[in-house]
Amino acid sequence: MKLTAFALLSLTLTAPALAKKKKDNRTNQQKCADKKKWGSGCVKAIEDFCNHENIMTPSTFADEGTQANVNGYKDVWCYAYIDSTCSPPVSLPKDVCFDQWWYQCQAADQYNGMYREVEYGPNACQKWQFGLTGNEAKFTSVVGGFKKRGVNGTGVEDLEEMNEEEVGEEEEVEEEEEEEEEDGEL
Repeated sequence: MKLTAFALLSLTLTAPALAKKKKDNRTNQQKCADKKKWGSGCVKAIEDFCNHENIMTPSTFADEGTQANVNGYKDVWCYAYIDSTCSPPVSLPKDVCFDQWWYQCQAADQYNGMYREVEYGPNACQKWQFGLTGNEAKFTSVVGGFKKRGVNGTGVEDLEEMNEEEVGEEEEVEEEEEEEEEDGEL
């Protein structure tokens, strides 16, 4: 069988489109744990939060939330808490708790402080917040339970500021090196 140039070109262009996308059979919990840098601490924070007995929102526990150290990073913690305006208070079943947090963790951008904020509950009365915290030297305060406890959090803006500071420091060092080279040439 002889193929025309047009038929061959058509097959070449459509074959990749027909190829099936590899299905990811991992659970959201596994995807969360597989986050390269932060998974370990985030899994622990979620487990500590959802394994708490009789979670109600609002409550002191939900507002303060939980945090867990991220392996290998002395001053980096993953946090999970819920700001709530639900009236009357809403009970949070464990299975729902885990489902919501695992989804947030697997969907979080590990290069953006893992920060996620999603509203759930009747009339969106629960604001679920999840992300990374660090020491005061690097991060600004987040709203909610961690602010009350004096722990600081990071989000997109914090990481951008940190990156600008680091880039700015590198540029200053380069300028100093260039000035030293120019002084040496004179």
